[in-house]
Amino acid sequence: MILKLLLIVVILVIGYFLKKLIDLVRPDVNKIYYFKDKQGRITIYHGVNVCNYSKYSPDFLPWHKDEDYAKLKKWGFNLVRFLIYWEAVEPEKGKYNIDYLKQVAEHIKTIGKYGADVIIDVHQDVYSKKYTGEGFPAWAINDEGKPFKIQKPWGYNYLQPAVQTASKNFWNSAELKDSYIKMLGIVVANLGDIDNVIGIDIMNEPFPKLPRIIHFERNILTEFYSKAVATLALSGFKKYIYFEPWMCTSTGAPTFLNLHTTIGKAVYFPHCYPPFCEGAKKYRAIDKFFFMLGLRIQAKEAQLFKSPLIYGEFALPQIVDGYLQFVRDFITVGERFLTSWAWWAYEMDTYDDTAILDKDKNEKEILSVLSHVYPQKIAGTNPKYSNENDFFRLEYETIDTQDPTMVFVPERYCCSVSSNMLFTQDGTTWLFRNSGVKKAKIEIYCWKKSQE
Repeated sequence: MILKLLLIVVILVIGYFLKKLIDLVRPDVNKIYYFKDKQGRITIYHGVNVCNYSKYSPDFLPWHKDEDYAKLKKWGFNLVRFLIYWEAVEPEKGKYNIDYLKQVAEHIKTIGKYGADVIIDVHQDVYSKKYTGEGFPAWAINDEGKPFKIQKPWGYNYLQPAVQTASKNFWNSAELKDSYIKMLGIVVANLGDIDNVIGIDIMNEPFPKLPRIIHFERNILTEFYSKAVATLALSGFKKYIYFEPWMCTSTGAPTFLNLHTTIGKAVYFPHCYPPFCEGAKKYRAIDKFFFMLGLRIQAKEAQLFKSPLIYGEFALPQIVDGYLQFVRDFITVGERFLTSWAWWAYEMDTYDDTAILDKDKNEKEILSVLSHVYPQKIAGTNPKYSNENDFFRLEYETIDTQDPTMVFVPERYCCSVSSNMLFTQDGTTWLFRNSGVKKAKIEIYCWKKSQE
């Protein structure tokens, strides 16, 4: 009898902790935070990073011209995460390259011509060019002469003694961190007022000296972000500020950032890369399980931060068997939580194995998945939508506005539209205006033009 009672107690205890775990990774679809435009419409972003090439180009700028940015509208991409670099902005301590920022501004304005907003991303990988990466200027490197040997895959370079020491010395240096934050002020002073700039990503994939991850995120990184926000707020910058957790949360590991200590418009800005696919040949069931668990953790974290959930990067190399299924899985889960994202990257495959174009700028198969039907603007509240087998459904509670809901439909499709709203077509966008109903219902059935 006693053994049975003990067994029941053990089962109840295990059940309790399992429930706690499930609650942790079970986001509430009714407590989602949204981006909203000036008209009060919910905005969902699908976009791309521009671009991997600029890491290595002599002027730190992308290869894209006007005609390349024009394709964003064709693909339905309304967001660009635009990479810039501390080493380009401040090549010498205290000397800022304003000409570089003026050229960046021209790219951003051109992007705006085609209806896309921009998040300025202050990018770094593996700290510096000295370690096969980019980002930090030479004058901000203090590796104490520790050794560095190139590793493969590239991420293992973070574990080299020189990189670990340079990172440690940056995070331990009040002077270097203050220089970085001052540089952010120069960036927003020159770029922050451009109409289609919606914010700045403080630092790409911050990396600590291992192994004190919890301490780094909870204390050092949170304090750094809080100081950056306060400084930018004092300079008059009122747009969103995007916060990335440390690098390895891109695998779905939980973050220990405390965005509640920040002020202003804080946005949680993680990345998503399946944890066991680095160097792998196949996207497997175990990869799907862990990455989808990670998505739910990050959706829950965004709710706890009272932030929209937007992924600054997600991708899988196209040499991986099943990479298209990964993209479909990501999009399917993301639609439940109205997730926004930027694919890595708007690139030619000459420069990146996740590129959406080949070396001759022809569209690759990945675009047939990334460019799909979705609502870019929703003139209402509590929306729910799905897109299965080319059948799109959207429902929401209407608000008092004549600004339309906007649904993108790729030009490769013909479609049949049904709605209790007034609707018209404008190129690849369908516009739905309130006709006096309290609950809007939109259905769009699509088929490829080649199948007519």
